[in-house]
Amino acid sequence: MPVLVALVSAKGSPGVTTVALGLAARWPTPDAVLVEADPAGGDLVTRFGLYHKPGLSTMALAARDATAVPEPESWVQRLPCEVPTVLAAPGSAAAASLATMGERGARMLRLLVEHHPAVVVDAGRWHPESPAAPLLVAADVVLLVVRPVPDEIRQADARIGALRELASDVRLVLVGERGMWPPDEIGRALAAPVAQLVPVDRHGAGVLSGRLAPRRGWSRTGLTSWTRLPLPMACHSLARALAAPATPIGRRPAATRAPLPTVRPQPNGRVVNR
Repeated sequence: MPVLVALVSAKGSPGVTTVALGLAARWPTPDAVLVEADPAGGDLVTRFGLYHKPGLSTMALAARDATAVPEPESWVQRLPCEVPTVLAAPGSAAAASLATMGERGARMLRLLVEHHPAVVVDAGRWHPESPAAPLLVAADVVLLVVRPVPDEIRQADARIGALRELASDVRLVLVGERGMWPPDEIGRALAAPVAQLVPVDRHGAGVLSGRLAPRRGWSRTGLTSWTRLPLPMACHSLARALAAPATPIGRRPAATRAPLPTVRPQPNGRVVNR
């Protein structure tokens, strides 16, 4: 069954675009499509030296014209890593396209789902006023991408309630080295399951960001070196879990939230949890 996945962050830049691209690139079946819906503007046109049309602005025009028959494949370009992508223009143009679509953006995403095994939406930094918010309503699952550090976890704690009002299923993706709080403790505190731990992998991130070229090409048909890097492997593990979930994707009963651990500094400058 096709799946629509949205990724957001609560604070900073924990690598939402890179994880979203890795998820689409390593989906178990070919041609999962990535939609750049970050209101702050697209990064992929710069990373891969492409032009943003066709892309999100083309999709917005289709949403605005109620008389036309949408052609989802006319919004899509294919990246060098073989991922079909709806590209966004850098800067404020992306937010303008999202505002133009409004609630009709959810319908546009569902049209893409009819043509692809999965649609992965990079919705950027989450806040309730985000013009990407209507897209989250259409998502089967929303992944909140955070680093396991106190400031980002507390930002996630402050925002996850409003996110649940839109999203049917919210899960966590923890990016980076293990922080002072264990993953299961973070999951209990935010009342959201940890879907995946994504390791620090500068080589894998460099390949997915377009800064580095894989040594053996992008082919999915053979075993290539880039697919065995830690970051792509983590994305593949997450994609397989989402493509064939052990339990149905959808709204889950609200879990009991546990308080976040307190943090106290030590005389030597270290910070520990208690």
